[in-house]
Amino acid sequence: MTLKSRYVLLVAGVAPVVAFALVFNAATSFSLKDPKSVNAMRFTMDGRVEAISGLATDIGGDFTFDPADVSATRGKVVVQSKSLSTSHPNMTEHMHSARWMDAIKYPTIEFEIKQVSNVKKLDGADETWTMDVTGDFSLHGVIKSLTIPVRVTYLPGQLIKRNRGKGDLIVLRSSFTIKRSDFGIDGEVPLDMVSDEVKVDFSIAAFA
Repeated sequence: MTLKSRYVLLVAGVAPVVAFALVFNAATSFSLKDPKSVNAMRFTMDGRVEAISGLATDIGGDFTFDPADVSATRGKVVVQSKSLSTSHPNMTEHMHSARWMDAIKYPTIEFEIKQVSNVKKLDGADETWTMDVTGDFSLHGVIKSLTIPVRVTYLPGQLIKRNRGKGDLIVLRSSFTIKRSDFGIDGEVPLDMVSDEVKVDFSIAAFA
């Protein structure tokens, strides 16, 4: 066998392996930790007597994303409990206390992605999908399965527009509701004062 023939056989053998590696390593890891501290989640408890709203600003975690296989997305969102705040300092202090969030004992709120379903790609200039994301939601020491609607916009090469240099950007948007009582958060306050339902809205960016 000539040297040229051996070279051809070697290339023929290696090529499928390389192709396989490229296909199955296309997912990119994205971080939710924003150095500019722009990322935030808004929460609202709209009771009969009093409406309470505020922000959670310390958001972290990471996830993998492949635009060719969106349903394979996996990862975790982590919010620091102490970063939850309202417009009133005393109300924020009560929220962090043992009667409510007990932020010292339960320092994080977490959502670990377990399944992505009902993926639909939308028409438009950007690569955008809607989907249902199911995961383990951990709050106040209680873990429950939760499914939320998420709109994902993938912006390859657009990280530079956030002054972060070269890289990709993803924007996640969602609006969903949970109940305080499902997670043992009572606060010893009548429900006509503070709603049991907590509405959460966010539009946050992730970076690769």
